[in-house]
Amino acid sequence: MIIPNYVPGPLEVEGNVGASRYRDRLRFLRTVVHGNTLFTGLILAASYLPWPDMGVRTSVFFWLAVVIGLDLFRIFKRELPIEAKVSAWMLPLLGLSLSWVLHEIVARGGFVWPLFVAIALQSCYALVCGRDFSFVGFFFLPWIASLFALGVFGVAGKVSSEGMSLSLWACSGWLFYTAYDLSMIMRRRRIGEEFAAILDIHRDFLNIFGYFPRVIAHWKKHHIWVEVKGEINRSFDGR
Repeated sequence: MIIPNYVPGPLEVEGNVGASRYRDRLRFLRTVVHGNTLFTGLILAASYLPWPDMGVRTSVFFWLAVVIGLDLFRIFKRELPIEAKVSAWMLPLLGLSLSWVLHEIVARGGFVWPLFVAIALQSCYALVCGRDFSFVGFFFLPWIASLFALGVFGVAGKVSSEGMSLSLWACSGWLFYTAYDLSMIMRRRRIGEEFAAILDIHRDFLNIFGYFPRVIAHWKKHHIWVEVKGEINRSFDGR
């Protein structure tokens, strides 16, 4: 008996970057990585603007409202040309919402520079890797460099032990997430949609909430759970 894949395949659009020539794929990846580094640098600079002091919770709620709105728009307009155009134009709005969150965190004694160091190191990797770009290297080499940078600042007494632990988890999570997400974005974006891809990096974490319903629908469509239970019951009966 042949049982379909237990999980649905990744979403793909016709003419996506993954189906393009290697040279075009590499150019797309570098543009997105460097663009995201510039985008986050602008976010950091904008965080020093005189934002209204309304608390971290309010700023986070505003940021989440922006991200959820942009994600819903993508869902309803998926694969249409207008979706990529609107996403590109909405990138500054997302940046301002993130800047407000960052401003509130820093104003209360928080520090976020290790994450920006990790993002900059990703851009360095994309710059020097030549034609040998790999998602394993995109995660692993910036991760090692981030650990080294954190160790240097830790020895210098610039980061507390609690801050070191938090920074380590934040950098590791971001580097792993972006390496995985970029590989998926290449299936959902076309050449010329680089700005929309940068926005995708900052909203794709919401995909986890839509993934489980997709899995459930996939299982119902192919009767996978029924088949699995049957196989389990037969294995126990024959034991």
